Amino acid sequence: MAYICQTINIITFRDGSEVVTPIRKVVLENSPVFQRWIRSPDTAPDGMDRDDWRFPSVDPEVMRALVRHLENFNAPVYFDVPVERYSALLIGLFNLALSAAVQRLADQAFVMLTKPQYSVNAFLEIIVLADQAKLLENKWFRTWAVAYFARIRHEFQAAGNVGLRQAVAGGGESTWLLCSALVSIVADLAAEHGYSGGQAEISALLTPEASPNRRA
Repeated sequence: MAYICQTINIITFRDGSEVVTPIRKVVLENSPVFQRWIRSPDTAPDGMDRDDWRFPSVDPEVMRALVRHLENFNAPVYFDVPVERYSALLIGLFNLALSAAVQRLADQAFVMLTKPQYSVNAFLEIIVLADQAKLLENKWFRTWAVAYFARIRHEFQAAGNVGLRQAVAGGGESTWLLCSALVSIVADLAAEHGYSGGQAEISALLTPEASPNRRA
């Protein structure tokens, strides 16, 4: 551990600006993936130099939450931001923890993201964000999304396309088309698999044998 005091500059981005945070290598090595990058730099992806790691799609708050966990596995998950940003940051944290192979944090983020009750609009916003992060390809997130959609299907039908358009109004017509397609997919999956949206399906995801930290 000759490099116990050595650091790597972790570079994240917010609103187009870089946020550079030096993190001790000994802390980063608590992630199996980061440990491999440190000990075998040739295995690191593009943009990860020996002393500078760039995460262009990671919010600084998400990286701070990951680092807090790597420093102390019992540290609570929180973000120093308005509550309306929490869902997006939890999606980012879940995705980053999966990528870094940090199981406990991935599980925590998954529970925090899937535990609340969401309105139709809020749920659709989560689906759009998750699709952008490619989380709809993850078995555990997709199963939750299907079950939750089944649970709120009557509310969604009552809201109709007006509710859907309101959820993505700021994203333009392309986002509206994307969200419409995603909802159709989720609805088809719900019908195909016969999900009732009951608590049993959700609870089954949270057993030790069904950790969301395993990519589908």
